[in-house]
Amino acid sequence: MKNGQRSGMTNAALVVCATVLSIAFAAAAPQGKSKAPVGAAKTGELPPLVAEQVISGDTVLGPECYVVFPGGKIELRIVAPAGAGVGTPGGTDAAASDRVFSMTRSIECRWKVPAGVVGWIGDCRLEWTAPTRPGHYQIGCEVESRSALKVARPGTEGKARDLAPLHGSTVFHMLVPYEFDPEGSGVIEGVPIGIYPNENDKNVKAIIAEHRELYRPPRWFVGLTPETRDLRVSAHFRLREFVPDAPKDATVFFPYNANLCRALETVLEDLRTSALPEPHVRILRGYVSPHDAERQRRQGARLLTWNRYQYGDGALIVANRDAGMKMGDLTGDGKTDVRDAEFLAQVVLRVQKRLRLPGWIGVYAERPDPTLPETPMVGFDLRGYWAESYSVEP
Repeated sequence: MKNGQRSGMTNAALVVCATVLSIAFAAAAPQGKSKAPVGAAKTGELPPLVAEQVISGDTVLGPECYVVFPGGKIELRIVAPAGAGVGTPGGTDAAASDRVFSMTRSIECRWKVPAGVVGWIGDCRLEWTAPTRPGHYQIGCEVESRSALKVARPGTEGKARDLAPLHGSTVFHMLVPYEFDPEGSGVIEGVPIGIYPNENDKNVKAIIAEHRELYRPPRWFVGLTPETRDLRVSAHFRLREFVPDAPKDATVFFPYNANLCRALETVLEDLRTSALPEPHVRILRGYVSPHDAERQRRQGARLLTWNRYQYGDGALIVANRDAGMKMGDLTGDGKTDVRDAEFLAQVVLRVQKRLRLPGWIGVYAERPDPTLPETPMVGFDLRGYWAESYSVEP
């Protein structure tokens, strides 16, 4: 079975759920030396994540991969949805109204766990503790669901018949992040990250000194590889979208921020209206490492020393109908201009306040530097405190 692919199921679907007990950048850090990366807002903490994958035919909905700390725990569950495989024999004739239908069902799950520790198994549920070694781990599960349907008239025993069994399989992709040493050479697995600015420098700006803990270098980095780049981390976003400039055939590392993904999903939902039934949010600039920032600055990029892109909680975005690189007509006035960016910024601000994710918002009437497409856009971050925003940046 190839990464990210699922075999189809006959007649009905199975629902695959994952309850994250300790997810990277969103919940408690593992015990011992390693700590959760400082810089996430104290408000807006993510609750334990419950995700579902509904597999029916060739369609998979929901996330495919989960970021779990070394030593963190995650619960995986597979259940059959109510009514799966159940139908009314013989159609819906009038005689069916005096029949009593009952069904028994059993599900058998066969797990394949390549590494880590299995805490317990039962009722198609599994608790997995991530290994201390970082990387990409695939937990496979073969599923077979058997059902028997009994049809009886009131007062009679009735007869039971076996329904066709449902077969399927799925793979949970677990990403255990790499720990970054800010005092080291600025490299993870031979890949340059760069040196972060020193938040403890006595000459930093007052606002930095006031929030030093929010400007410490990220501690945990996820590996973005040719095998993991297309995996979904939420219903609408794939891992690669948070590092738009990452080459397709190379490995890069970035500090995946679950709150940023959560905010973008909520923005997408808030944009959905009768006039815009299928909106798309495109990240034009996501994570930029200090090493890559130097290269992009030479190409004309405007990246400040303390920019939030390097911390993984900032993004430049557009919204549209076609998932393209340019802002769409969000106001419905038949044209695209800064007013559409302002509309999008208001949506982002509402989401930040609702989710208690303070940060910064900026509206750009046109691209802020030549490395970006020519279009209005919105920049925002989740730095952990409310920063002064601006309405239009020419």
